[in-house]
Amino acid sequence: MARMKPYDELEFVDDFVFCKVMRREEICKKVIELILGVKIKSIRTFDSQHAIELTANGKGVRLDVIVDDDEGTIYNIEMQTSPENEYGKRSRYYQGMIDLETMSRGCEYSELRKCYVIFLCLTDPFRKYRAVYTFENRCVEDLSIRLKDEAYKVVVNPFGRTEGCSEELKSFLGYLRKKTISDTFTQMLDDEVKNVRAHEEWRAEYMLMGIKLREAEEKAKKEGLAEGRAEGMTESKTETAKRLVQMGLTIDQIAKAVDASKEDVQEWITMPLR
Repeated sequence: MARMKPYDELEFVDDFVFCKVMRREEICKKVIELILGVKIKSIRTFDSQHAIELTANGKGVRLDVIVDDDEGTIYNIEMQTSPENEYGKRSRYYQGMIDLETMSRGCEYSELRKCYVIFLCLTDPFRKYRAVYTFENRCVEDLSIRLKDEAYKVVVNPFGRTEGCSEELKSFLGYLRKKTISDTFTQMLDDEVKNVRAHEEWRAEYMLMGIKLREAEEKAKKEGLAEGRAEGMTESKTETAKRLVQMGLTIDQIAKAVDASKEDVQEWITMPLR
């Protein structure tokens, strides 16, 4: 049976707490500024666990945190705690879904908004030991030529080399690595994590998620879907994933609960029930 982490042990890097902490505008704005080296006057809108479902039978997406600033730039920030190698295609899909949702019918291409898809990781997916990997579209034959589509993908690796990083970014990376408090911002982060853990309504929300998960697992076991060969295990996880979606859990939460990748979960929930 999948075991959810005790609420009092949740940290900033845990998806539930991450989404709650980032609700505080001062923190969300600062995280973006540190990673991108920009200044944001204010955040105009904020949403966490934002679902984009553009068609009834198409593949949707649920974003951890999505905000836009006073200049209309969109930032999608994802906490990634498990190793994977699909950042390229995931970020491409997220970018496309964001564009489709934000563009109105009849708009000109020039109205597409600048957008950053940012992954905060606990591993180095590219094995090049960089703290920040920033990607944009350029000409293969002449890298000085930029496509200027204003679509950027950023992967943050807290275990990378920090030469050239600001002192504040180094402190933030240290907090992601080992919860090290080394400046006023990381102290603010840690205080906010404690505030989330002390929030009784959010504790109840998290506990309810755990109850729903256990109920779904028990139902799957009674139907004999959680036993047998590897094929049977996949069927069990498919059934469990679909039931957890119906209960309101996010793709991230389901992936952790059934010990699978987000991509597998997203594929399973599109399969017809037996």
